[in-house]
Amino acid sequence: MGITICPKHGPWGFYEVCEHVDAVFMKGNYQEFRCVINMLWCDDCWAKYDLARFENLADLFDEGVDVQLMIDDYESVYDKMQRRSWCQKCIDEFQATADGAVETHF
Repeated sequence: MGITICPKHGPWGFYEVCEHVDAVFMKGNYQEFRCVINMLWCDDCWAKYDLARFENLADLFDEGVDVQLMIDDYESVYDKMQRRSWCQKCIDEFQATADGAVETHF
């Protein structure tokens, strides 16, 4: 995982997110999203870009799939996205708030 400089938490790991996940997080809300290669995807983007084919990448390598073709295919989808980055600690706080454990003010 890469590192970002969060204004609240300083250096911390992060996830990239599609624009729809970003909109949920911007409201300080939390919900479960699908994750592939350190990026969180909403259900609409997951379906639109048929991302299920990337879900178990390690298994695909064992099946003899052309790795470079898979990488190129994923990059094609990735480059189309309006991406944002979110600090993992911020996401954890959203989740804790949703679970009723912590109240966070932004």
